Amino acid sequence: MVPWLDFKVHRDEFLGMKVMAMLQGFVDQTRLYGLLGILLILFAPAFALAYGTLEAVEQEVMALVEEAQPAVVEVTAVKLARISSWSFNVPLHAQETKSFQSTTYTYRQRHVGSGWIYDSRGHIITTAGIVEGAGRIIVRFLDGTAFEATLVGKDRPTNIAVIQINTQKLAKIPIGDSANLRSGSWIVMIGRSYGQTPSLSFGIASGIERVPGLPLSPFIKFNAPIHPGNTGGIVLNSAGEIIGMVIAALATPSAVSSGSARLSQQVSEAPEVGRQPSQHAGLWPQEVGFALPIHIIQPIVKKLIQDGRIVRGWLGVQVPVVEPASFGVTISQVSPDSPAQKAKLQPGDRVLAVNGSTISDGSEFQRLVLNSPPGRKLHLDIQRGKEQLTLTVELGELSD
Repeated sequence: MVPWLDFKVHRDEFLGMKVMAMLQGFVDQTRLYGLLGILLILFAPAFALAYGTLEAVEQEVMALVEEAQPAVVEVTAVKLARISSWSFNVPLHAQETKSFQSTTYTYRQRHVGSGWIYDSRGHIITTAGIVEGAGRIIVRFLDGTAFEATLVGKDRPTNIAVIQINTQKLAKIPIGDSANLRSGSWIVMIGRSYGQTPSLSFGIASGIERVPGLPLSPFIKFNAPIHPGNTGGIVLNSAGEIIGMVIAALATPSAVSSGSARLSQQVSEAPEVGRQPSQHAGLWPQEVGFALPIHIIQPIVKKLIQDGRIVRGWLGVQVPVVEPASFGVTISQVSPDSPAQKAKLQPGDRVLAVNGSTISDGSEFQRLVLNSPPGRKLHLDIQRGKEQLTLTVELGELSD
């Protein structure tokens, strides 16, 4: 066979194989795209429905925020603070003596937080920590208008305060049911922070639980971030109803500032404007927040509006919040001239039961004392070393 003719035959076979491969690839692509096309046709309604559902949820959240945010106000408490500066005078002559001179400076501190309108009479709810010791309280609305507010009353154990403004420019928020809040419920947090626009967070409520160091009430635990100025802000359910007020944040100190790689969590008040992160306050924004449920807030607010204060019992002892023992609480300190001292309680005494009921921990003991009226007598079962005895104490009244 002629060589060039043999080469031509082989070349034709190669080209034919290449064409067949291209045709097979085209068929495979056609099958793939056809399958994708069929799937797209089949599931297009579902995709459109999902997109439409998300868009509808977004519109609902936007409407909820637009309706609620005019009732959330900025609360600014102006407080006078004093600082002393010492100077040292160096004598110029031997006969002169050294002397120290103290100069006291007075300056204004501004604490910014959030609050929300409670009723048509101008009552606004905020936290006691914001208005504590304030000489002047200013309430600012979303549109920038500001009003002077007066303190109606506060309850430090629950961190609730009621202030009042003289205006009819009010937008109320419907009250929801916090007592039956379910784990996994969607929530929206609205507070005031830097600037004119409110601070908004969207998250999920984990449920209601008690927090060490805040013994009086269970709290709504949620994962929406909390920013400076959000203390006193509101937590809404998916129906746009208020179910709680932001009180505290779960703070985890940084390993750098604490000097420890193994970190213990602690509870602190939500950070305020001007408050810097520290080993005590943790880093903000916080990712886990706690809100006081509205069904706890309402009776306290009504009492504050009516009487201006909450009357609570006082024993005059300090106890740890958490102890390794399974029950009971150990007294770490007894205040001078307190009901506890008059009843002969001593540091180191372990309270096992009150009026015959076993005490589980320090939070339960604090809760029992604070919720009792002044003058009530409590019979304490005490373990003092190897001795067990019963002491009777008459509660005093907790001062502001």
